[in-house]
Amino acid sequence: MAAAMAAAAQVQQELAEFTLCLNTCGVTAQAKINGITVKEECVSLGQFADFRTAEVQGMLQNFQRRRTGVINYTTKEVRALKALNWWLRDRIARNLPLESALWTADVRRDAEQRMYLAENEPDNTTSVSSITKFDSLNFDVCFDNFSNLMRQKGYGHFVRKKVQPPVFADEEEKRLYELRFDTIEAQNDNRKVFQYLKEYLVDTDAWPWIEKFDKKEDGRGAIIALTDYYNGEGELNKRNAHARATLDSIHFKSEDKYSIEKFGAKAKAAMAVLDKDPDEKMSERQKVTWLQKTITPTDPDLATHVQLFSDKYKEDFDGALAYFSGQVSRVNASVQISARTKGKRRISELETGGRGRGGRGRGRFGGRYGGRGRGRGGRGRGRGRFGRGGRGGGRGGPVMLGNVDVSNPTRTFTDDECQKLRDGNYWPVVLQMRQARNYNQNPSGEQQRNISGVGTGSEGQQQQQQQQQPQQQQQQPNPDRGAQNGSGFGSGAYRN
Repeated sequence: MAAAMAAAAQVQQELAEFTLCLNTCGVTAQAKINGITVKEECVSLGQFADFRTAEVQGMLQNFQRRRTGVINYTTKEVRALKALNWWLRDRIARNLPLESALWTADVRRDAEQRMYLAENEPDNTTSVSSITKFDSLNFDVCFDNFSNLMRQKGYGHFVRKKVQPPVFADEEEKRLYELRFDTIEAQNDNRKVFQYLKEYLVDTDAWPWIEKFDKKEDGRGAIIALTDYYNGEGELNKRNAHARATLDSIHFKSEDKYSIEKFGAKAKAAMAVLDKDPDEKMSERQKVTWLQKTITPTDPDLATHVQLFSDKYKEDFDGALAYFSGQVSRVNASVQISARTKGKRRISELETGGRGRGGRGRGRFGGRYGGRGRGRGGRGRGRGRFGRGGRGGGRGGPVMLGNVDVSNPTRTFTDDECQKLRDGNYWPVVLQMRQARNYNQNPSGEQQRNISGVGTGSEGQQQQQQQQQPQQQQQQPNPDRGAQNGSGFGSGAYRN
């Protein structure tokens, strides 16, 4: 008798708690409450959790189709009741108690949002064949890729670590460590996880370490066995040695040799491996020192930034790498812009103070950018590209680019001048001027003659005629010769 009374009291208590949750969902009319508790004989939170979300919606819709005793639940009430069902089933999966006091208005709104996201999340059809091929020396990356795929498919708790962290990163990580493996649904998911893992590892060296789980298709057991072996001392030492060898072998000099993105990615991957071993982990200062030693740019502009980042980011490897990568991108972009506009440079960008506008000088660069061509200057008005002689360089003024005197391109420019040249994308021009200056100081006769003979249209023919008759021109001096040559040379250079 006492047991029966206790059971009856328990039923009434569960009904009261269930009714309280229905009220929080906005279902307060007695007829609507009775529709669930009387007609469907659902009198507790546990019984309501036995329904699937689609079954809850179908049950509520059936009340609207009846010929007698029609009960109309509003859209808001239906959404709230579905969210209650979702919340109850989630707590059961996490082995948490079903307490009506926890179902508050805020919790209801959160459950509604999570349920909506879960219902509208597209099916993930990604195959394991699309992730990185397994490599024992790259185990951390490979396992992270596989774990990420499992999380996307809703099986993230099967690839979690054996020991939970002392502090969870967020509520979602906490949920992953609360989910159970002993429910019927979890056991079915466990088999699916093993099938994915088998597909990924069956033809690799890792398969023997998980093959014993094949018969039961125990995904969780296979994951633990796999991580225990490859995080063991032997395999960890192999990965550490490989990471150190990588750091010893990679260097950055220029983008055309080895891109800064690839250099940075390899460095960070190797350091991530070493970071997992307390005995091998590098401090931030050690990482920045390593970065300074392995970056030896051939570009003098970039070389100055190596010391800058080593001073500014002594304790921040990521900051130092990001800073230098940005400088490389800036310089590389300037070179690309210069290359695209190579055939469209304007002579007005080179401002000279004298009257000598062109001449007949010879040489590989022929006095390009007001260079050091041999001979006399002319006062001709020719439109020859950069002039081809610069014979009158002695009477000209300073060569200016972006309000910076670059008459001597080999000199050391101030920080302000460097910034002006970079802002105007003139630094590549200065480098070419340096190349021209170095060449004219140590020319190669054969190349000089070959390149000086290159022209377009009538320009090339006129150059050849002038070179074939140098003595005749010298025997018949003409005081206006510079003007004649200047007006004729380069006449087709701007015909597009």
